[in-house]
Amino acid sequence: MAFAVSHLAALGHTQIAHLDGGAGQIASDRRRGYRSAMGAAGLRDHVQLVAGGKTGEDGLAAVAGLVRLHPPPTAVVCFNDECAWGVLRGLAMAGLSAPEDISVVGYDGSPLAQLAPRELTTVHQDVETIGRLSVERAIGRLQGAGRTADAVVRPLALVPGETAGVLTLRA
Repeated sequence: MAFAVSHLAALGHTQIAHLDGGAGQIASDRRRGYRSAMGAAGLRDHVQLVAGGKTGEDGLAAVAGLVRLHPPPTAVVCFNDECAWGVLRGLAMAGLSAPEDISVVGYDGSPLAQLAPRELTTVHQDVETIGRLSVERAIGRLQGAGRTADAVVRPLALVPGETAGVLTLRA
């Protein structure tokens, strides 16, 4: 979440909401990461959490909550890319768009982030390498290799797309 919040803050956004991923450890980690990143950006007093979920339908439904926030967010960091695409669809249905009305950032760097009509700004994780290493380690443990003490941390990267832009003052 730090990459997403830092990117949006650098674009001038201070009202950055987080569309939550619901229950589960990953959602909890991302909530905590969002709060921490907002604090690090000097925006602790601007934290806005919106109930969301993991699917496009969850993102679509969450737009109603986003537009009711006061003050209204100028940007939203979504739990994942699928949810972000639902937000984009919901914004379009409400007559709004990204980044003109609200910047939208996804998470995971999934292939979905590169689909038309707008390339999604996203935080990319190297899921292929993470998955391969996980399977290799699981097989090794099943074959009696035991647990390895080496932690493997794969770098994240913010991939700018067309859905996050410089904050413009609203009339």
